[in-house]
Amino acid sequence: MPWNRRYQVKSYLRSALWIIPFVAVPLEQVAWVLARTLDAQFGWKGLALGVTGAQAMFNAVITLTLSFIVFTFGSLLVAIQVASGQYTPRIIATTLLRDNVIRCTVGLFVLTFLFAIKAADRTETTVHQLIAFVVGLLGLISIVAFLFLIDYAARLLRPVSLVARVGKYGLEVIESVYPEQSSEAQSIATSPQNPRPVERTILHRGKSAIVVAVNVPALVTEADKAKGVIAFAPQVGDFVGVGGTAVPAARRS
Repeated sequence: MPWNRRYQVKSYLRSALWIIPFVAVPLEQVAWVLARTLDAQFGWKGLALGVTGAQAMFNAVITLTLSFIVFTFGSLLVAIQVASGQYTPRIIATTLLRDNVIRCTVGLFVLTFLFAIKAADRTETTVHQLIAFVVGLLGLISIVAFLFLIDYAARLLRPVSLVARVGKYGLEVIESVYPEQSSEAQSIATSPQNPRPVERTILHRGKSAIVVAVNVPALVTEADKAKGVIAFAPQVGDFVGVGGTAVPAARRS
């Protein structure tokens, strides 16, 4: 897989809100098998719930987790619509969609919802006390997580929080581009004294797009092989049309 395709897949996985809730589905299966195995092995009688009480608790957990899922996604849609009129789409993508707290919280709701449904379906004449305890514990954790999510989302959308997060990402980019720090002051020349003429200019052959990232190590490798200098013409965020100067101009050193 080429580098640009890997970057697109990685970026999509980081910004897709449905990834972690989808992962919660197989995790629920694993948790169910583990809980049934431990319940059959130890025969724990902690809660001592009857069938009626267990069914009532299961239905309550199913109702509240479903309500949490609907309310969370509905609130996110409204927040995105409101924020889109005040902030740029890039800030929305990096703050709301890529926030792991929001995604993990929704994944917890999905896992609890599916686990409670399966527990209610398997409870007819016998109550597995360990499974009932796990359902009650997951329901309590979901309530706490939902209350925390409301406070977290309100703080996340504040301008000072958005600016701080953008600044943090900016510092990470600077550190990745300039990993080594110099202890001595050095003069930086804007251009060489005797610049070589451009020997080759590679034009963009694909469809029109916006430059999102650059594979710098690959360009450095190609420059070493050619024993020259590669200058990437556009900057990150620039629009490059078909036939535009997108891939670098090369100078022999």
